[in-house]
Amino acid sequence: MDVPLVCDYGSGFSKVGFAGMETPLAVFPTLLGKLRHDNPLVGMGEEDWFLGDEAQHKRGELSLQYPISRATVTNWANMEKILFETFNVPALYLANLGVLSLYASGQTSGTAIESGEGMTYFVPIIDGCPLHQSTIQTDMAGQDLTSYLLQLLTDGGHSLVSTGDREHVRSIKEQYCYVALDFDKEKVKTDAPSYAQKVQLPDGQEVTLGQEKFFCPEVLFQADLMGRNDLGIHMKAFQSISSCSPALWKILFGHIVLSGGTGSCSGLRFRMQREISALVSPTINVKVTRTLQSSGPPLAMGTQMSGSSRPRSAPTWLGGCPLSESKVRGTHVGAGVDAGVRARHGASLQGCAPQRSRGFSRLFVTLVCLSVFSNFSAKHPCLPHGL
Repeated sequence: MDVPLVCDYGSGFSKVGFAGMETPLAVFPTLLGKLRHDNPLVGMGEEDWFLGDEAQHKRGELSLQYPISRATVTNWANMEKILFETFNVPALYLANLGVLSLYASGQTSGTAIESGEGMTYFVPIIDGCPLHQSTIQTDMAGQDLTSYLLQLLTDGGHSLVSTGDREHVRSIKEQYCYVALDFDKEKVKTDAPSYAQKVQLPDGQEVTLGQEKFFCPEVLFQADLMGRNDLGIHMKAFQSISSCSPALWKILFGHIVLSGGTGSCSGLRFRMQREISALVSPTINVKVTRTLQSSGPPLAMGTQMSGSSRPRSAPTWLGGCPLSESKVRGTHVGAGVDAGVRARHGASLQGCAPQRSRGFSRLFVTLVCLSVFSNFSAKHPCLPHGL
């Protein structure tokens, strides 16, 4: 039997590899670049299109395209051609990111909070089935934190105007920013010149980081800091779970899993634990965990990853491996694991029972980890609608 290919296409990075592997074979920016045809010698040996890191390095010479924007495929027609005409994919399964994140944590029931580059999702899940009516999404995510940090540094007197500068700021965000357990106390504690930290950018420019380090991710909890009228992610999580049957609250509040690049921000788990615990009854035990993350940056396209080294959002990809293998076998990865839960709360789970997938008798499966695929599924009704 051929091994399924697991593809996690994110707004920021894509992870691709075969099911059964410990890590993806390739991790690369979800970015395309087309060579500008203002050179009369173009076409003499140099390819027109560049992907991932190549496009990133040549960005000054290219017209850039982002195939995934805010977790949405920008051109489904091209995606269909690539999958079914170029690569002749015999079978395709579109999976729910929240479910994959939960699988990666070793759970089949709980609440997945998947926060990446473009979107943040709150997905209550029972026995591997997402409760769609209670799923919430918000566009407060990694790229918004980068924009806010860029604004803070610019307001502080730094000149950061180029596209390259934005990439440097994104790197600063990932390396130095953290979520304060108590925002007001942190402001008092860090209100001293000695707290400032100097960081040198690759171009030699020096940036001074002070309270920006925790002001930046604070917008996840206080969106009004950057002028948005929206609830914090702790309130969104509370709303999502509270809209489910009270019979499920113990399970859903007791297994909250953070995943994605933004979900791995230092201090976020402890802050979420504190904020959500303050919103619920003392009789409900809130437990917030994080999927296994890597301390290293994503690798270049085609780079082999050794040992336990993983990119920050690889757990979602890892969660897709057992699911893709189960689809080849025609089974459900969570079947029977939480049978007792399903028996006790059958009425609450009506309409989300796992079904055997159709069209998976072929030997090769591509699992595309995307959260938004309704348009594609409508065009291809023969495909299962995912979890």
